[in-house]
Amino acid sequence: MELAFAQMGEAAQSVANGAMYAMTAQSYSRQTRDIVPGGTSVRLQPGTYLISYAIHTDGTTPGDFRAIPMLNGAALTLYSAGETSVAGEQAGISATFIVDTAMVSTFQVQASLSVASMNQSFSVSILKIA
Repeated sequence: MELAFAQMGEAAQSVANGAMYAMTAQSYSRQTRDIVPGGTSVRLQPGTYLISYAIHTDGTTPGDFRAIPMLNGAALTLYSAGETSVAGEQAGISATFIVDTAMVSTFQVQASLSVASMNQSFSVSILKIA
C-alpha cells in the first residue's frame, strides 16, 4: 500500500451556520489519488482512514458551535464535537476517529452554530491506514 495523506484547513474564516468548512489543501500526497481535497469536501477511495479535525474560535462572537463530520451526506454524530465561545476568549474542539469506506466516498465537516456566523480556524488531517 502506498502512503496517502492530506492536511487541509483555513485560518480565520467566517463560517456561516449550516455551511461546510473549507478544505483548502495545505499538504497532500499527490502521487496517489486515494485522498483528493477540493473546495468543501474530500474524496476518499475505498479503504480505512484515520481522520482528525480541530476548530478554534477567536472569541469575537460569543455563542455555541459544533462540528458535524459527514460521510456521503450522512452525519457521523458520534464524532461531532461542540463548545461555547465566550466573548474575548478563544475556544476549541477536536476529534479523531477511523472511517472505513467500501466505495468512493465524500467527507465533509458541517458547522452548526447558535449564531448566524462565527470567525474560526479549521484544520483536518486524513491518513489512509489500510
